[in-house]
Amino acid sequence: MIPLAAVLVVGMVGWWAQASTERSLKEHLAAQFETIVDADVASLTVWLEGQERAVRQLAARPELRRAVLAMADAAREPSTPPGVLRESAELATVRGLVNESLEPDQPGDGFVILDRAGKVLGADFDYVIGRSLAAKDAARLAKVLEGSAIVLGPLPFPVQSNDAAGSFDAPALFVATAVRDGAGRGRAVLARRLEPGAGFSRSLQVARFGTSGETYAFNAEGVVISELRGAAELRRLGLLPNDRDTQTALSVALRDPGGNLVAGFEPDVPRAAMPLTRMAAEAISGRNGVDVDGYRDLRGVPVVGAWRWLPAHDLGIAAEADASEAFSTLFAFRRAFWSLVGLLGLAALGGLVYSLLFRNLQRRVAQAEKLGQYTLEEKLGEGGMGTVYRARHAMLARPTAIKLLRSGETTPQLLARFEREVQLTSQLTNPNTIAIYDYGRAPDGVFYYAMEFLEGVTLDTLIEIDGPQPAGRVVHILRQVAGSLAEAHDIGLIHRDIKPANIMILERGGTYDLVKVLDFGLVREVHQSRDDMLTAANTVPGTPHFMAPESIESPDAVDARADIYAVGAVAYYLITGTHLFDGQSVIQVMTRHVNEVPEPPSVRLGTLIDPALERLILRMLSKDPAARPANGRELLAALSDGTVSHGSTWTERDAKLWWDTRSAPCRDAECADDESYEGALEVDLESRVSVA
Repeated sequence: MIPLAAVLVVGMVGWWAQASTERSLKEHLAAQFETIVDADVASLTVWLEGQERAVRQLAARPELRRAVLAMADAAREPSTPPGVLRESAELATVRGLVNESLEPDQPGDGFVILDRAGKVLGADFDYVIGRSLAAKDAARLAKVLEGSAIVLGPLPFPVQSNDAAGSFDAPALFVATAVRDGAGRGRAVLARRLEPGAGFSRSLQVARFGTSGETYAFNAEGVVISELRGAAELRRLGLLPNDRDTQTALSVALRDPGGNLVAGFEPDVPRAAMPLTRMAAEAISGRNGVDVDGYRDLRGVPVVGAWRWLPAHDLGIAAEADASEAFSTLFAFRRAFWSLVGLLGLAALGGLVYSLLFRNLQRRVAQAEKLGQYTLEEKLGEGGMGTVYRARHAMLARPTAIKLLRSGETTPQLLARFEREVQLTSQLTNPNTIAIYDYGRAPDGVFYYAMEFLEGVTLDTLIEIDGPQPAGRVVHILRQVAGSLAEAHDIGLIHRDIKPANIMILERGGTYDLVKVLDFGLVREVHQSRDDMLTAANTVPGTPHFMAPESIESPDAVDARADIYAVGAVAYYLITGTHLFDGQSVIQVMTRHVNEVPEPPSVRLGTLIDPALERLILRMLSKDPAARPANGRELLAALSDGTVSHGSTWTERDAKLWWDTRSAPCRDAECADDESYEGALEVDLESRVSVA
């Protein structure tokens, strides 16, 4: 718990440090943006006052006043056509006076003269004379007629073009003042056009923040009236027409789309129906301010900034920058800090998990020590001498088969023999022999041994579900059985219980019909006399079907050739689907093994089989042990010399097809339970080892 407490303390200290840093940074940003916007306001105010002073001076000139008043009087007559105004001497006088008022290097930006109702009395372009402003635009003239010079816009203004029409209307920005009569009453408005991209926008570039910073002006309708440097991005987002001639000034409105357009947000309302940005709404309402907590701009991007409203000029100024840039230092600090906290948290969590796992492992080890390193999971089968369980190795988590010997039916001498038998069997490494992993004693004295856990089909189950097998498959199985016995016989170990239930075929690692020989030399009936065994319940327990004659007559004098006889009986069973000898009792079966000559498999089956294979099977079933192959090694050689396999092939494809079309395999202890572990069983090492 100490690591978790340390992480908690570090987290609390870090949270306090981050909060303090964020508060300090926001205070610094607020002061910085207020400084920027105040500097730009001062610069723009100086420029606007110069423009307003110039237009007031022009409107006060007597010659211009007389000409404009005359035009206003003429326009009051309903019968005065626009052509009279266009061709009047007064308009020529006004045009001349406006041009005279310009500085030598100042371009002529154009002008319009409007009466009190918004009707155009005169302008640079003849075709607009006689036209009237829209009602909403005409209403704004009242401020000009009642007060001093102010900035107006956007208003439609004629622009020269190269097409057939010759000109078109475009939004324009004006500085306007009233033209007054002798009584001081405003009779008309003189408005001179301003170029947003010239001195007006340049006056707002005195100070800006970073690379994403924008300082711009906007009017009471929330329309931007100066140039923005992010025009390319606005075109990409569809906020500005994809036309290089269209500038940002007077073309974009400060509307909040409700989400980040740059990040892919798609609004579901038209732009005209969107509300003003929070900054624009506050400013137009006359509330100056600064916001470093963040708000959305016209792109929907979170920004911070400050703004001012200039009532004398009826416009606002804003200085903004992307929040991501403004708080880049804070974000970097946050990432570094929380990464550190995260690493500490992971370390603490890892320590806690390790502690829990270690405790759990200790508990599992303590439990596993009750039976070595194995945990019993499921009972698979039970025989006379012991019980077989599915188990799992506590450390390797490997499935294993565990056989426990019943302590009540064993003696110290039997356990000593059993231990030696397991030691010998564990030396077998042939891939066709079931592997012995371990052996030992449980705390209560129960002896056990751990072996390879298999899932497959025993040969007796194979015959039950599939009947007689093809000669090629029989040879394929016999070779693997002979290989397993060859290694055992080489070290002097005899199986003594070769039978279909102790031979399994399985699929492993993409190899089909892999053979495993089970229960090497581990069982023998000892608690009953031989006669009692033969007559018990007058039934055949299974093993006598595969016993060599000498195992019946002189069980203490058998050698490896007894296993060869049993393999021959298994081969006969596979090729014909029937036992070599059958009878009404165990005695009848054993008597036939001792006295009767086997019927050839082809006769039993009623069809021809590979003659070489049939001769080898009958040779293995010879009553005289000397006539049989001497051991597993010799049998393997006979199966591999090319004669037996001639005409009897079993391919990997055949095996795969069989496994793909049959039911799921059973487990070894389930398939072989009845025959492998029936009766009272005992280890008999001495009768199974032919070489001391």
